[in-house]
Amino acid sequence: MVIIMITVSICDDDLNYIVTLEKQIECYFLKRNISVGIDSFKTASEFLDYAGQKHIDIAFIDIVLSRDDSGIDVGAALRKRLAAYS
Repeated sequence: MVIIMITVSICDDDLNYIVTLEKQIECYFLKRNISVGIDSFKTASEFLDYAGQKHIDIAFIDIVLSRDDSGIDVGAALRKRLAAYS
C-alpha cells in the first residue's frame, strides 16, 4: 500500500481566509483518502523562509499581501529558489 502525503502552504494576511482555506483543503484530501500537511503564513518573509527549507507540493499565495508584498513577487521569488535547487 502506497501512502501519499501532500504538503500544502498558504500565504495570506487574512487569518479568516486562512482558516476557511485550510478547512476546504482538509475536506478535499480527506474525501480522496490522501494525507495532507498544511502550513500557513501571514507574511511573505515567513513563507519564503519556510519554502527555502521545506518541500512544498502546493502553494496558495494571496495576490495582495500587504502594502509592500505582492503575491506575484512572492511567486517569482519562490520560483527562483526552486530553480536554484534543480
